[in-house]
Amino acid sequence: MNLRLKEFRERAGLTQADLGDRIGLSHAAVSRLENGTAVTLVKLEKAADVLGVSLPAMFSEQPEELAEIEALFLALPPQRRRMIQNMMRDLAAESHSGGSAA
Repeated sequence: MNLRLKEFRERAGLTQADLGDRIGLSHAAVSRLENGTAVTLVKLEKAADVLGVSLPAMFSEQPEELAEIEALFLALPPQRRRMIQNMMRDLAAESHSGGSAA
């Protein structure tokens, strides 16, 4: 399992003890959680909430920004999704043709 908890914890400037204090675990328990040896959904949800990241982002190979964009996109109604897809296609086409998006 590729868990990105340590990456997000360090990015937030927290030690294992700091995170543990905020989610009710010892620093040793946070270490086991980061190493994937004592993972529970409840613990991960608490950690994700404290770190301000989504639960799926904890397991994702993609940058957090993409996970956030995906979550926001999926929350939209279908008509808005199509509108955004079309805008992104237009921007990508402009980018590849050397045009500038203003």
